[in-house]
Amino acid sequence: MNDESYNQLPNLGVTIEGNVLRSVEVAYEDKSTKILAVNEVETSDELWTATSSGTDAKDKILSYLEPIIQGLPGRPNSISFALNRIWSLISIHHVDSGLPDDEKDEFVKWETVKKLGYTSNDYLIDTYLLTDELPNYSKYLSVAINNNIIEMFQSISSSVDIPVEFVDVDIFAGLNSILFTYAQARTGKVAIVRHHDDNYSVTVVKDGEFTGNAFFHVENDGSTYLLGRTEKDKAFEELIKSLAADNDSGPLKVVDKLFIYSGTHKGEQLAHIAALHDDVNIFEVDPFKGLELHDSVPSQLLSENSGRFTETLGMAIRPIIEDEVL
Repeated sequence: MNDESYNQLPNLGVTIEGNVLRSVEVAYEDKSTKILAVNEVETSDELWTATSSGTDAKDKILSYLEPIIQGLPGRPNSISFALNRIWSLISIHHVDSGLPDDEKDEFVKWETVKKLGYTSNDYLIDTYLLTDELPNYSKYLSVAINNNIIEMFQSISSSVDIPVEFVDVDIFAGLNSILFTYAQARTGKVAIVRHHDDNYSVTVVKDGEFTGNAFFHVENDGSTYLLGRTEKDKAFEELIKSLAADNDSGPLKVVDKLFIYSGTHKGEQLAHIAALHDDVNIFEVDPFKGLELHDSVPSQLLSENSGRFTETLGMAIRPIIEDEVL
């Protein structure tokens, strides 16, 4: 970690989901990560709806975020926000490896713009070279985020007088958090499953490197409906079916290790999955495992399904990650 990153701490990570706002404040002291504060507020407003539609989003979020900041044990030097997966367009592209690097980047952005259509000027597009090389092709990831969302978070930052450090998509925030906490996730083919209500997000990594993501809705009968994916891959469908159905189909037939966490307050369904497929290579995520907690962190918040803070912690630790996924 360089001096510049150190000066950005403490960093406050913030996530918004439905009517729940979560925050985690992280410091780095004596080469040790310390959790200074963990907060979770259930609001009277659907903040997720407000944020995605832009309707009074800033004022609603500030009304809950400002009291949290005022009550922190240390005022953060920076703030980082996670974006809901639905707020972004995430795609994988296969690009002729013979092209110059600048032309590869232009090609990826051009393909992304085609998917966005006439609204493309309203989006910020970032591109990333992935390590999974194909014969004669380079594999790229593009992430497109609506500028209005970025501007809203920047406006919130100005209102609380704390600079924005990072804005990231929730699946990458969760992935960084798990790779930070669990050494087991850094080797082999690993699936990270995030569950909220009837929706699943499955991210696959190989030796710690992102390879793809799929987003599914699961019906009561176990049937699935695809909401979005970065590329066609039967492994995603097989994983989802093995997780959604109450049967002996094991997800470890597809991947070496499985990490699961829930965005809801209780993780009964994920606990059931772990029990059904009892295996040392299935992990229910505790993002705070092995980290030092400040005395003021309320124990009741972490007593049930601490996995719901996975993405929030992922944003809080970004300044101290030397090898972030994206």
